[in-house]
Amino acid sequence: MPADCTPDIDEEFDVLLHDDIKARNYLLERAWPTGDPFCPRCGHRKVYTLSGERLRCSNCKYTFQPFSGRWINNGALSPSEWLRLIVLFVQECSVHQMKEQLGLSYNTVYKALTAIRFAILGHALDARQAYSARPQDLTRISMATG
Repeated sequence: MPADCTPDIDEEFDVLLHDDIKARNYLLERAWPTGDPFCPRCGHRKVYTLSGERLRCSNCKYTFQPFSGRWINNGALSPSEWLRLIVLFVQECSVHQMKEQLGLSYNTVYKALTAIRFAILGHALDARQAYSARPQDLTRISMATG
């Protein structure tokens, strides 16, 4: 584990780490690569806007936010905090180092890291096998990646 957890990132990305609006737009570009929102429940692409940032699917009538059904919707972190947390995760910082740098509680950082790990696991080729594993096996997987 590296002793120094100061991220080495370029200037363009650094702006995202300190600007919530730009960080949110950056994450939305990755969530909806074509720019068109879609329903996280049924995948239908015809949605309409409600008040605030809420959207509603014209197919299943599900009301959702832009990040509903995604790992980033776990916890109460801002988009820039999520990006800073991911940078520190990639740098292999400890939870204690992350909480100090982000000014968050240990439990908040731990919960967010768990969401990130499950998101990574969900995109693995053997994700279905891992998710169908017994609870004690998932604990072992989590401990091995933590």
